[in-house]
Amino acid sequence: MNLQLNDIRERLVTKLSELDRALELTSNHAQTVVLDQTAVGRVSRVEAMQDQQLGLAHQRQIAVDILLVKKALRKLETGEYGLCERCDDDIPTARLKLVPECECCVECLSEIE
Repeated sequence: MNLQLNDIRERLVTKLSELDRALELTSNHAQTVVLDQTAVGRVSRVEAMQDQQLGLAHQRQIAVDILLVKKALRKLETGEYGLCERCDDDIPTARLKLVPECECCVECLSEIE
């Protein structure tokens, strides 16, 4: 399991780096919309505001994902990684490989959803 934990740690660190880059890339779409009527028409302004809202929503989701990855990395350091937060059972290794930042087992997740 130790070798698998090293692999999972590497995947989490890589994912964190990718999420940080994605957060930087989405910052352009989340910037405030300039409402200069001489520069753009009404439809363009509405589209720009929709793009801004989508960009903000995407940034919020990325921020949540970053928190989950950081939490998983902390759990790896403290030896708590791989335990379901709801039932305290072991999360199957296959699930951890698939979703290394998961917080609960499939059974608990299906109850939550």
